[in-house]
Amino acid sequence: MRTPKKWILVATGAAALTPAAQARFAPEERDAILAFWNAPGRYSVGDDLRSNSPYLVRQTADGSKWQWSYDALRGVGKGAGKVTRAKSVDPAWEPWVKAKVAYDYAVAGQTALAANLKWRGIVPVPGSPSDGTETGLLDPGPMPASLAAYLPPPPAFAQCVVAKRYLVKFDDSPPGKSSLDVVNLDPASVRLVAPVPDLTKTKDPGGYDYVDHVELRPRNSYFRFENGVRKAGLAVKNLDPAVLQDLSTRAGLSDSESRVMRAVSMLEGGFESVNTYDTGFLSVGLIQFAAQSTGTGSLGAVLRRLRDDNPEAFQQDFRRYGIDVADDRQLVALDLRTGEEKTGPDAVATIIDDKRLTAVFQRAGERCDAYRLAQLKVAKEWYFPADDTVKFLVDGNAVSMRVGDLVRSEAGLATLMEQKVHKGGYPTLGPTLTAVASEYRVLSPEQLVSLEAVVVQRMKDRMDFLQDPTLSQPPAAEGSGLTSRHGTRQGRGRRKTGG
Repeated sequence: MRTPKKWILVATGAAALTPAAQARFAPEERDAILAFWNAPGRYSVGDDLRSNSPYLVRQTADGSKWQWSYDALRGVGKGAGKVTRAKSVDPAWEPWVKAKVAYDYAVAGQTALAANLKWRGIVPVPGSPSDGTETGLLDPGPMPASLAAYLPPPPAFAQCVVAKRYLVKFDDSPPGKSSLDVVNLDPASVRLVAPVPDLTKTKDPGGYDYVDHVELRPRNSYFRFENGVRKAGLAVKNLDPAVLQDLSTRAGLSDSESRVMRAVSMLEGGFESVNTYDTGFLSVGLIQFAAQSTGTGSLGAVLRRLRDDNPEAFQQDFRRYGIDVADDRQLVALDLRTGEEKTGPDAVATIIDDKRLTAVFQRAGERCDAYRLAQLKVAKEWYFPADDTVKFLVDGNAVSMRVGDLVRSEAGLATLMEQKVHKGGYPTLGPTLTAVASEYRVLSPEQLVSLEAVVVQRMKDRMDFLQDPTLSQPPAAEGSGLTSRHGTRQGRGRRKTGG
């Protein structure tokens, strides 16, 4: 168990660089960047001791990875199709996993409770529920043999931690303010009654404030970096409509495309959002443009677009703080501790680890219109589904069509765009179109257009855009003249032949 420590100021120096490491930042640029970031008061890191319960219960990254493999084995989640699925799923698996997760969280909870009582100077009565020796749950024992045939035993799903707090200051950082957002109270994890915070005594020093060990649901399968952080930022839907309209127009979006993107962004974040804890590695912006493990994902495309469209803004809001992008979309980051230049996967790891570089993205999202425009442009280029092609069967014949010719409503396009952002595509669209065409006895692709509502209903994922009154909706399937095989036959269908 880690004992809480007082705040420390991070003071670092630059190491000598080899010529190969100076490919993008000239020596004088590097020295200026390091001098800026290593000025007194610019960056501080310490245990987050702002509550009466600094010891917290949090998911482990290794436990989350095991959960990902377990889900994929059952054909669940993003990993489905990427690993060999089990030939059959034993009904005993899920009850055991559920019990193991609950037991691990209970054990970590008792550890945190005892640690927090000690932190507060309270000596628990031996044998009481607060002495850290009793979880109230039975250890579920070894995993079922049928599951052990596929996976190793899971690591602990939960742990007791003291989160780290990181404070980053730019010259133009926002001033401090009293806010509940800066009070980290977690009584549920340790079963202590948290006091009502006195905001008059809550000191927010301003700047950019991050806390690691992000709290997630116990069965999250995408948690990867325990020192990762997240900031949602201002949701796009809460932006001044006039500001959003101006940005959309300058980015070349139609009103309809803007409405679709605004709806999808509700599930992701604002222009200034940052996320460094999950399988996207480093994800930023209104639809969480991700660097991925390679450092060449859609985030690289956003930075490349910003650099090409507005070099001055890119220099002002990224390069002068130690972040660049190569022509092949690889991220480049200056290690602010050593002065070494990192590229691709190493750059991503550096940005995750050093919250000064993380804060560069949040600050740019708040202040740089050119960065916002780059996000909107890449969102349309990479994720808007209308110009994609989908293949399916109609009346036994193979058909290939533009998605926008089949799915025409804003609700339908938002449904597909959300999946493309979240999952990287929509592989079930073709099979869904084939299934609907067969079920409704469709004889031509044109007839399938009238069943868009059925298709979209079956394709919906995290959010039902068919219930969003701000989006245009597909026509009701009842008006198509086509009826499912499960209902009464109506309209034109295949003519019966023979006796």
